[in-house]
Amino acid sequence: KLESPAQTSQHKQEVLGSGTELYEKYLGITFERQVKGALLLKMVNVDPSNPKKQFTFTISLEDNEQYTVSDCVPHVERLPEMVRELNATNSLTSFVRGVRREWRKMVC
Repeated sequence: KLESPAQTSQHKQEVLGSGTELYEKYLGITFERQVKGALLLKMVNVDPSNPKKQFTFTISLEDNEQYTVSDCVPHVERLPEMVRELNATNSLTSFVRGVRREWRKMVC
């Protein structure tokens, strides 16, 4: 049975919703849309001594198709290098994992 375009769109939204729920449940990552298409990522479960402590950054895709990252708390020393790599590879998943890894180094 073929789905209508509305059903297909609804199904994609449900799949995306369940994906973000999995990120939140298992990885402690939440996503919040900001102004002008920016996305605020909040992570918990980074610091073993304080699992509820939030670590955050805002990521945007500019008109020139390049990512920019701002408001990284706590600051990651290697962030400019990591953003250059993100723009070269377009691997947002690898970037997020890398930022989390850097934060873990700070607290462990």
